[in-house]
Amino acid sequence: WVLAERGEIHRTLGRYDQAISDFCRAIEIQPGYTWAIGHRAIAYREQQRYDEAIADLDLAISLDGAQAWLYAERGEARRLMGHLDEAIDDLSHALELDPNYAWAFGSRGAARRSLEQLDDALADFARAIEIDDTYVWAIMQRGTLHRSQKRYDEALADFSRVIELRPGHSTALAERGEIHRLHRRYDEAVADFSRAIAENPAYAWAIGSRGQAYRALGRYGEATEDLSRAHELKPDEAWIIAERGETYRLMRRYEEAIADLTRAIEINPRDSWALSRRGAAYQSLKIFEEAYIDLTHAVEIDPHNAWAWAQRGSLFRQM
Repeated sequence: WVLAERGEIHRTLGRYDQAISDFCRAIEIQPGYTWAIGHRAIAYREQQRYDEAIADLDLAISLDGAQAWLYAERGEARRLMGHLDEAIDDLSHALELDPNYAWAFGSRGAARRSLEQLDDALADFARAIEIDDTYVWAIMQRGTLHRSQKRYDEALADFSRVIELRPGHSTALAERGEIHRLHRRYDEAVADFSRAIAENPAYAWAIGSRGQAYRALGRYGEATEDLSRAHELKPDEAWIIAERGETYRLMRRYEEAIADLTRAIEINPRDSWALSRRGAAYQSLKIFEEAYIDLTHAVEIDPHNAWAWAQRGSLFRQM
């Protein structure tokens, strides 16, 4: 058991190869050592060696089929492999064995979310949090699900709870910042994005999103600086390039705007937003034919793009 305990210390410290080595030695000495087999499976899973993890968990369950955590771990490995129905079966069995297993509820909620079983997913996350109201992962999962459903007040409450529990949680800070930005609370958005970036200086999404908030505040220099930095980190992210292009357009730097927007459209040819902004840049340069082509294409792709319709109307008046 000493080797297995040392292996578990290695695992919790992220030293997975050393952990697996210790678990293997422990299992050689005691071949039916279920705890060591199960924890070696966890180390395999954390290395994304899912087949080996499941093989270990199959063995452990064959030795002791009454342990809820073994079914939950196999369910999580299957979830990460995309075998969602099998994952839900394992996690449900774990919950039959232990009805108060918060981790299993959280994992099953994530599997159900991937299957678009959103009400069931929310119910699982809620039950996990009811059992353990400090379960940060489940609170984050529920918050992102709320945000995807545009239930912003609920999402805001969840992200704020995560930040209360872990003040340096960069993802929760950025997610809360995005909700503030969407609701035009730009100063609060900038504050949250800045905290997220302080925790994770290479967080391209937070940097780009802060750039959007700066632009909305009319702080164009800071916006272009952030968007350029985000672009360096993620050079093929079309939205970052397009957002910088729009910032250049608002600064009346039309050639730079068109260059960025063109690059974004090359990456995503059906980006109605980028097409409409490039059309507006062409219009400002009085290149009316190109403006008309872009604005028309934008509304063909997205007939609900009211900004593009209005811009094309102003183009007709100008022509």
